[in-house]
Amino acid sequence: MGVVQSTVEAEITYGETIACVTPVDHLVVAGVSNWGAYGIVAALSVLTGENLLHSGDTERQLLAACVEAGCVDGVSGEPELSVDGIRSGIRSGIHEGVVDVLSGICEAERSRSK
Repeated sequence: MGVVQSTVEAEITYGETIACVTPVDHLVVAGVSNWGAYGIVAALSVLTGENLLHSGDTERQLLAACVEAGCVDGVSGEPELSVDGIRSGIRSGIHEGVVDVLSGICEAERSRSK
């Protein structure tokens, strides 16, 4: 977000304290950092014509493995199945759903371009 540092400082509460100073060539903005990364992987999938994105089921397994390894959520600070304060798991499945939606979009694009 360094490329928009002055805007973050002016418009966001505590912006002067939290604003990133590192500029980038291509800014990717996402409500959850993981989702931004998955969006990049989805775009690369479309560009290469290969499925590079994991499934929602794998997402759940990855989050569980992270917790098992001692990782904590960046917002709550707790070792729980969540990312940036948004819970994951069989009932909520928000993160898994994001991955599955992106995978579906990529699959539709691959089908369309054949």
